[in-house]
Amino acid sequence: MWVGTEAGLRRYSSDLKLRNIYLSQKDTQNITTNDYITTIYEDSRSVFWIGTMGGLYRFDKKENKFELIKRPNMDYGDPVFGICEDKQGFLLQKIRMIQIWFQWEKTLLPI
Repeated sequence: MWVGTEAGLRRYSSDLKLRNIYLSQKDTQNITTNDYITTIYEDSRSVFWIGTMGGLYRFDKKENKFELIKRPNMDYGDPVFGICEDKQGFLLQKIRMIQIWFQWEKTLLPI
């Protein structure tokens, strides 16, 4: 089980024992750069997404690391307040505007 808080991301085992706490580290790409977790979503392809006040992250379960997903030509992510998936498998995120993640092109664009 995953729990997002204002002070990082926590992962619990099935018997509710704390397995890991993920806290931000600005110089490390294996973790989020913002501890304020706003939303957690697992899509139909079992990809795990984390929304924070500092952007959208894709979690690589095999490597146990996070990848920041950002708009082209931006060095940072927008605050994410919701994540969902449409019937075609496109990931949508709610920020100040709605953006769509184009999985095959690895591009995040406003709609």
